[in-house]
Amino acid sequence: MQNLHFLTKFPLFRKKTDTISAVCRRCSLVCVLLITQVNLLFRRAPMQNHMSDESGFSLVELLVAVFILAIGLLGMAELQVTAIKANAQSSSISVANALAQKAVEDIAAMSADEAIFSTAVTDATWAGSPFTVDGAGVYNVTYDLEPNFGTVTGLSRITLHVRSAGLVSNVLGNSMRAVDVITFKRSF
Repeated sequence: MQNLHFLTKFPLFRKKTDTISAVCRRCSLVCVLLITQVNLLFRRAPMQNHMSDESGFSLVELLVAVFILAIGLLGMAELQVTAIKANAQSSSISVANALAQKAVEDIAAMSADEAIFSTAVTDATWAGSPFTVDGAGVYNVTYDLEPNFGTVTGLSRITLHVRSAGLVSNVLGNSMRAVDVITFKRSF
């Protein structure tokens, strides 16, 4: 213990009865504490986020924004396809209705004494059918005629059938366009 007399100046080692091993244990503890304190003093400060001082976007923010934009654009593309199909469907329905309306007007313009109104027919082809409409396709017009409809003599019931010759674009897929119109012609 005589060699360690200088340690008695420190409060940790003031006991005269200390053995060398006790002093060494205290010394190693002090060394660990000192090393820890030195490491804390000289350790690099953690990286600080200086984003508040800088303007602009980080790469992660940019990637998230591009991803969200891509999802939105894909949704808009699907919406455009649906709108185009809905427009085509609307156009084909309008054409079929216009052809049916033209046939109804032709019937109204006919004389009630014509032979067409005196004989029952089913699935007869309308004059001029098939009709080709630019941008809408080909349509077949047929009709069914019932003379003396019901109990009324001289009243003919005409059912017009307008059908697309092929499949027409539809929102839910391609399908045949069909319009049925019923009109009456009085012959008395």
